[in-house]
Amino acid sequence: MERSNVICHMVTSIDGKINGQYAREPLTEQTFGFYYETLFTQFGTAMAVGRATNVESLNVVGRAEVDFKKYENTEIDDEDYVIKDPDKYYFLSFDRKGKCNWAKSHFEHLGKRLLIVEILTKDAKKEYLAYLREVGIPYIFAGESSSTMDLNMALIKLKTKFGIENVVLCGGAVLNGAFFRDSLIDEISLTVAPYVEGNRDAKSFVELWADYNNTPYPLKESTPIPGGGVHLLFKKSEG
Repeated sequence: MERSNVICHMVTSIDGKINGQYAREPLTEQTFGFYYETLFTQFGTAMAVGRATNVESLNVVGRAEVDFKKYENTEIDDEDYVIKDPDKYYFLSFDRKGKCNWAKSHFEHLGKRLLIVEILTKDAKKEYLAYLREVGIPYIFAGESSSTMDLNMALIKLKTKFGIENVVLCGGAVLNGAFFRDSLIDEISLTVAPYVEGNRDAKSFVELWADYNNTPYPLKESTPIPGGGVHLLFKKSEG
């Protein structure tokens, strides 16, 4: 495969919700424990999230107060800016317009030091690109416009330029839906907590905003986990 393999790895309630009251229940803590244990050990060393989910990540890494005016006269080409992590631990930020002002290039997560990689479109301003280079954050372009980000192009570049075999897609629901819409999710890993959320306003683990997609994902394996939950792994049908 010329692109990175994609595993969508999420914690859900029994009714498929990724947020709500159930997430604060004691038994759900054990569900999250299994989820985090398996993220890097079982699925891959490059986790990917969307910009909305990155709001939480920025609180962990630190949000920089950036004076973009100082970069106005900086000459920046429109080529990808590649820095490789020797251990291939990456935090992939899908940030179409370039809005995440990271305070540093790495952060600690689950005992690993992750190098941040920004996945952008050509709508990102040159001042933002100059800022990323100054901080030491690599980036790639995946399309000309923020309205038409090319996710397949991003996956090809992540494999060819960074050597990433598996991308662990960790949400949110809109980014998951974009990958599913483009038939780019190869496996679905659901760590299910033993609760029904029941709130119609809570998000499902994937939001399509598109017509129904009839791609089958037969169950590959199921594993009971501590606290009464279950881990379900589905693999896209090759046919």
